[in-house]
Amino acid sequence: YSRKEFKDSDNHYNCPIVISYPEVLKNNVEELKEVKFINSFLPFDANQLTKTIMSLPEFAEYNFTKKELINVILILNFKLYFDKIKLVRWIVARFRP
Repeated sequence: YSRKEFKDSDNHYNCPIVISYPEVLKNNVEELKEVKFINSFLPFDANQLTKTIMSLPEFAEYNFTKKELINVILILNFKLYFDKIKLVRWIVARFRP
């Protein structure tokens, strides 16, 4: 995820094997054969994520609104931010002389 290969690219895959994980799971985990398995490629960029989900037919049946998706993305980003702060505090507390 850390490297853009092309200026206009949405994806940041550094390992081609990683993109096949969903297919490997779908074809080898019996429990997944009993559920609807959605494995669309989604961008990591929050600005593009809402637009992508709204445009994919796999998500149409869920009737997500743009506002709902934006709110979820904001909540997840907020949680990730505070998880990073907790991790830094934990590291500093453990390794500070």
